[in-house]
Amino acid sequence: AELRVPRREALPPLRARRRARQTGNPPATSAPSRAAARRWRARVRVIFLDAGTMGSAFSTASPLLSIVRDGFLVQVAAWAIAAPLQTERFYDLTGSCTFLYLVSKSLMLNKDNLLTRNYVNSSMVYVWAMRLGSFLVQRIMHDGSDRRFDKVKTRPGKFLVYWLMQGLWCVLTALPVYLINTKSDAPAGAEHSTTQDFLGWGLWLSGFVLQVTADRQKSAFRSKPGNKESFITSGVWSWCQHPNYFGEMCMWVGLFASSSAQMEGIEYATVACPLFNIFLLRFVSGVPLLQHHAKKKWGDDPMWQAYHKHTNLLLPNPFSPFHPSKTK
Repeated sequence: AELRVPRREALPPLRARRRARQTGNPPATSAPSRAAARRWRARVRVIFLDAGTMGSAFSTASPLLSIVRDGFLVQVAAWAIAAPLQTERFYDLTGSCTFLYLVSKSLMLNKDNLLTRNYVNSSMVYVWAMRLGSFLVQRIMHDGSDRRFDKVKTRPGKFLVYWLMQGLWCVLTALPVYLINTKSDAPAGAEHSTTQDFLGWGLWLSGFVLQVTADRQKSAFRSKPGNKESFITSGVWSWCQHPNYFGEMCMWVGLFASSSAQMEGIEYATVACPLFNIFLLRFVSGVPLLQHHAKKKWGDDPMWQAYHKHTNLLLPNPFSPFHPSKTK
C-alpha cells in the first residue's frame, strides 16, 4: 500500500478522477498531487503557446502558408456550427466566402507590390465566387437540401471530411492567384501585361460566358412545369453533356495561364491546381455523380440513351449539336 500511494498522488487530476471512479475510493489530495497538477497545466499552456507562436511565425515567414492555414480553419469553424445542427444549407456559401476572404487577404498582405495582373486575376476570382455562390445558395434554398449530404450530415466525423475537402478545394483551386498576389517582386518582363495574360483572360471569359449561359438555360428549362422530370438537350447542352463544367475548367486554366507569367522555378508546379480542379469535376464530385443520377432516372429512356451516346461528355461541339432525330 505504501508503494502505491506516491504513484497515485503523482497522477494528473484527470487520471486520478478516472481511477477513483473505477475503485470507488477518492484519491488523496496532497502537496505532490497538487504539484503534479500544476506541472500538467504548465505543459498544456506550453503546447498552446507553441502552436500560437508557430502560427505567427508561418504568417510572418510565408504569407502563402497563412492563407493555406486560414482556408482550412474557416471550414473547421463552419463545420463546428453545421455538425450540431445537422445541416448543409450554408456549405456552398462558406466555400464561396472562403474564396473571397483568401483572395482579399492575399492582396492585403502585399498591397504595395501589386501589378495589373494581380488585380485582374483577383477580380475574376471575385466574380466567379460571387456568381457561383449566389447560384448554389438559391438552388439549395429552392430544393431544401443537398442529396450529397443525406448520409453524412448526421455523422460528424464523416461530415468533417466533406468540409476539409472543401477547404482543400478553396486552397488549391486559386493557389496560382494567391501565389502571385503574395510575391514581393516579379520576374524581368512580367511587370506589365503580356500576350500570355490576354490569352488567359480570353480563355477565362469564354469559360465564364459558357457556364453562365448553361446555368441560365437549364434554370429556364426547369422552370417550366412540363420539364420538371425531364432533362435538357437544347442550347449549349446540345453541344456537350456538361457545358457548365467545361466552362469551369476553362476559367481556372485561363487564370493559371495568366498567373504563370509572374512565376519562376518551382512555382510552375502550381499547374497541378487547375489539373486538380479538372480531376475533381471529371472523376469525383461533378460528372460521375450527375451521370449516375441521370442513368438511374432516365437510363431506360431512348431519348436519354441517344443523347448519352451521340453527345460529347465535356468538349462542346457546336458544329454537330444533338437533335432528337438521332433517337431513330
